Amino acid sequence: MKTFVASLALCLLISGSTRASVVLDFEALVDASSSAIALAPGTSYEESGYQISGTDLSYYGSGAAAYTGSPALFANSIGNSTITLTESTGALFNLLSIDLAELASGPHATPYSIVFTASNAETQSFELPAGTGPVVRSFDFDPLKFTAITSVSWQQTTASGHQFDNINVSAVPEPSSLAFLAMFAGVGAFTRRRHQ
Repeated sequence: MKTFVASLALCLLISGSTRASVVLDFEALVDASSSAIALAPGTSYEESGYQISGTDLSYYGSGAAAYTGSPALFANSIGNSTITLTESTGALFNLLSIDLAELASGPHATPYSIVFTASNAETQSFELPAGTGPVVRSFDFDPLKFTAITSVSWQQTTASGHQFDNINVSAVPEPSSLAFLAMFAGVGAFTRRRHQ
């Protein structure tokens, strides 16, 4: 019985570590500037094993009127920029939530939608209401659509200029990890049955 309990505890520990979620919060970009700060042209942003790529990725310094209270990325050339999120090694991940805010410091006249497309061709859109200015809003992704994906992309256009922050993602356990967990569960069950 002690062996079974130890095996179960180990399984839970391994399972918890492979499914831990990570929030990409861009805190490494904190800057006191009063303007937009561009990453080097063609540069992708990496944090906690995830990569964000897009055209002219930028963020506002804390002295800028459109600063949301935390560093948030956006595509500085918003003509029709595509932003893509991937796991740095190409592994599968789950996309759980994201914070969005208007790009400009003044309110916009009409609401606009931002459409996210996952590598499995599933889509989901979120709407920023009219007249808010850079107010941060949190949005949750549908767990049935944005699970076990290799990437997610979305557009930043002149009609949907936005900042994004606090992207909540979690890793998908590799098949070898799942097999390892199943093996431990089987050993625990066999040991328990043998002692009864």
